[in-house]
Amino acid sequence: MYDMKARKTIIALSSAWDGARFFLLLSMALWLLMSASGWRASIAPWLLAASAAGLLLPVGELMFYLYPGRYGNLAGFLILAKILNVFSLLLLFFSGALTVGIRTVLFTIGQFGITQTAACSAILVLDLLSLAALAALGAAPEAKEPKRDAAPVLPEYTEEEIKDYH
Repeated sequence: MYDMKARKTIIALSSAWDGARFFLLLSMALWLLMSASGWRASIAPWLLAASAAGLLLPVGELMFYLYPGRYGNLAGFLILAKILNVFSLLLLFFSGALTVGIRTVLFTIGQFGITQTAACSAILVLDLLSLAALAALGAAPEAKEPKRDAAPVLPEYTEEEIKDYH
């Protein structure tokens, strides 16, 4: 379906997107928690420590990009991790947690303001596109190298020859 160069490009873009996604969602959560609590900047290391496992996906994709032969079996894990990313955002939408973010403006571009709900919606769409690309890559067969025998073939010896050896 895809040639190797296109596969590597898709994996590299997916890894870059997941790294950026991690920091986008972390900064949105940090901004929300800092404005809602009196902790201010002291909450940042705690939030980073709690969400550090989210970096496994971009690092796994980076390993898959750099060494596709060695880490080709990570495709299923990466697809599962991406499904969990999509599920977590869908949980935010369906739980009603983003109702607070409907009016919360993160930043403005000209006269348009980007709200938290709009940013999470854009992240969800990009996650779904990334999931579709990873699923297509995972379904495509890898060009595998022929397996070499681990040890050379040894000559056959009879039981008498072995006894004579000892």
